[in-house]
Amino acid sequence: HYKRLIDLGVSRKAAAGLMSAVVRESDIDLIRDPRVFQQRLDIEIRKTVRVTGGIGLSAGVCKRVALAGATGVGKTTNLAKLAANYAVTQRARVALITADTYRVAAPEQLRVYANIIGIPLYVANDPAEMQKALHATRDCDLVLIDTAGGSQFNKGQLRELREILAAADPHETVLVLGASTPLEDARCVVENFSLVKPTALFFTKLDETRRFGQFYSLAIECGLPLSYFSTGQNVPDDLVLAQPGIVAQFLSGGAASNPAGK
Repeated sequence: HYKRLIDLGVSRKAAAGLMSAVVRESDIDLIRDPRVFQQRLDIEIRKTVRVTGGIGLSAGVCKRVALAGATGVGKTTNLAKLAANYAVTQRARVALITADTYRVAAPEQLRVYANIIGIPLYVANDPAEMQKALHATRDCDLVLIDTAGGSQFNKGQLRELREILAAADPHETVLVLGASTPLEDARCVVENFSLVKPTALFFTKLDETRRFGQFYSLAIECGLPLSYFSTGQNVPDDLVLAQPGIVAQFLSGGAASNPAGK
């Protein structure tokens, strides 16, 4: 069981902690049965996983949620998935704001999604324009804010991101990471993006890896709850709400060929 967790990308410290918890909380004779041990292990995994339950909306409150993260992790695509889910499925009043003016044609990409969904899009090149966009969207139920991706080592871009997010004053800042990112690199992303005070983690590209233990280990280490998983590029599909049971399934090997039931 320990070796399988390691093979799935769980850090040695996290794997050892899970093994210790199972042994400590169980009758030794019972857990000699591999199936019983796995059941107890799943329970311990569920205990350790924190989740947000998704973006919660409240009547009369304009909820502002920003997505931040390094380049190429899929922030814009998954922002569109969230927008479609809340605007179409939940019939909420949704607006998009993009502060991603680094990438060529980035606002146009999001505008295509906004037009398909039938919601407004505002472009904010600086904190002043962000304030104007927030004023224009004040009557919405949910405002989703796209931000520019950049290297976690580029301190200048991170400071600019902090300034634009300070103007946006989001209720939630979700840090988006690729599930296939090596654990050491992901740790650097979390450490350096702590400058913008993320409130949760959103893992993308689960369809591009089978080492699901890396995102589990990172979440345990940094203490941030999990929000969503992205299992593909399809909009508005391929978006899964993070739940302890799904994480336990990933780490039991049950999702190895079928991530999040896709």
